[in-house]
Amino acid sequence: MNLIIYNSKTIKSKALEVNDEWDYLNNIKEDDECLPYYLYTYAKNIIKGRWLEAEEYISKDPMISSMYAEDIIRGRWPEAEEIIKKDPKSIFSYILNIIGGRWPEAEETIKKDPMLAVYYSTSILKRRWPEAEEYIKLDNEQWETYQYKFSNIKKEPLYIDLIIYNDDPNSTPKILKVNQKLWDYHQYIREDDEKLPLCLYCYVRDTKKRFPEAEKYIKLDPYWAYLYALNFIKGRWPEAEPYIKLDPYWSYKYAIEVIKGRWPEAENVLKTMA
Repeated sequence: MNLIIYNSKTIKSKALEVNDEWDYLNNIKEDDECLPYYLYTYAKNIIKGRWLEAEEYISKDPMISSMYAEDIIRGRWPEAEEIIKKDPKSIFSYILNIIGGRWPEAEETIKKDPMLAVYYSTSILKRRWPEAEEYIKLDNEQWETYQYKFSNIKKEPLYIDLIIYNDDPNSTPKILKVNQKLWDYHQYIREDDEKLPLCLYCYVRDTKKRFPEAEKYIKLDPYWAYLYALNFIKGRWPEAEPYIKLDPYWSYKYAIEVIKGRWPEAENVLKTMA
């Protein structure tokens, strides 16, 4: 009997001869995502060999193409490699079971998938792969594995997302990257949480360097803003001064220790200390 593969747009069809052991529909759309699998299964279990007339359809699915090359062709299938190398999982299968070594033509795709890039560099290249490292770093777990495998890599900290949010459904939460080992607080924190400037300042203290992305929050608290200016900016912090001068005592400390002189803009506040 005939299996009819048709294209509903062009009204074209192709007939493939199959026997009574064909277990699927006798009429299948050319773009049916199951078609490559059906044809591969028939070739493997019934024909037990290549099915040349069906290969143009089998080769449309990267993973099925890799399986066909392994189970039926038992070797490389050049006509399908262009589609195989577009899918990381199919590349992995094809390299592992067919090529068994480098596949330079697929490396552009391989390097962009962290897990596959780590496998390829450690098991195939057997060396560091600098071109892939910017992509591997996007996955903390894979980057840690990569660093462990190549001990000559300078250990870099793992970062997590600190999510700063508010109740406005139309606003986008602010995401700050923080060192996982140095961030000791919740990963989600409200923008108006009074502890936010404290948490961020303590994090900066532990990293021992400025954190520009966090300064818009630290400056909101007069005390932490004064300390940040003193210890990390090591000078005046104009963006924070409107907030510092809301508190007489920290205005005084800021004038004495940071400005080291008069602060006319804050003198009305400073007079209240008398």
